[in-house]
Amino acid sequence: MTDIIILTYGEPEATIKCFESILEHTDDYRLVWVDNGSPVEARQKIMPYFLKHRDRISLWSQINLGFVKGINFGLKSLLEDLNTKSKHIVIQNNDTIVSPNWLKEMIAVLEDDENTMAVGPVSSVDDSVHDWHRIFEEIDLLELIYEDVDFENLDVVERGLYLSNRFSKKKCESLINNLEPKIKMLAFFCTIFKKEIFKEIGLLDDIYEFGLCDDRDYCTSIYQKGYNCKVALGSYVQHDHQTTFKSTFKSFQIQDMHQKNIKKFKEKFNLE
Repeated sequence: MTDIIILTYGEPEATIKCFESILEHTDDYRLVWVDNGSPVEARQKIMPYFLKHRDRISLWSQINLGFVKGINFGLKSLLEDLNTKSKHIVIQNNDTIVSPNWLKEMIAVLEDDENTMAVGPVSSVDDSVHDWHRIFEEIDLLELIYEDVDFENLDVVERGLYLSNRFSKKKCESLINNLEPKIKMLAFFCTIFKKEIFKEIGLLDDIYEFGLCDDRDYCTSIYQKGYNCKVALGSYVQHDHQTTFKSTFKSFQIQDMHQKNIKKFKEKFNLE
């Protein structure tokens, strides 16, 4: 079984779509709903869709802890309080929609070698490390994709089926992030980890508070331990980037947080 941590703050419509897609396209999992102090009305809307999942845990905070502390709340509960027997843990945003075989393909890449500790999917966010166009261009397969299908006009399910059929169990190392060329990373909108990495490295660093750069930080720590992160070419997860952030903060506030966290990240790892 795989534990899937979904952190929420408001945004019930996005969460419901996420929960429903997981229910439809995922086997052998436990849904761990961590709510970050949402209004009661939002929790009530989500609850019927949460209850559809056979294996489930709900963890509710009375205040908004921010992304990092909220995720750590879920991780600590699983690893320490519940002593989870699951081998794998997924950290996933609620503004995602999964596709057929998404989890199976990520697990296959994660288990392919002992040094891989984190795996992410191919996704939809332009210019990100997971952007399908960027990934297949980097590994010289973009022309093949265009020959096979009109990928841009496929829906989420069709994209997932195409990638899982065409690239089943194949992998590539995570691409160099365009904002920090020296650092390899995965974005934690949907990432699966081997459970033991949290025991070796610890939880996410809460210096990043509401989030941004926490994923870059953790992947850097993974690499510094001699492990690696990979992208599963056969897994597709759609991501409506920063849905909760955009509903909570203004764009200049998000930009300011990002710049401050980049500075914290560089100072922590002694980067120029």
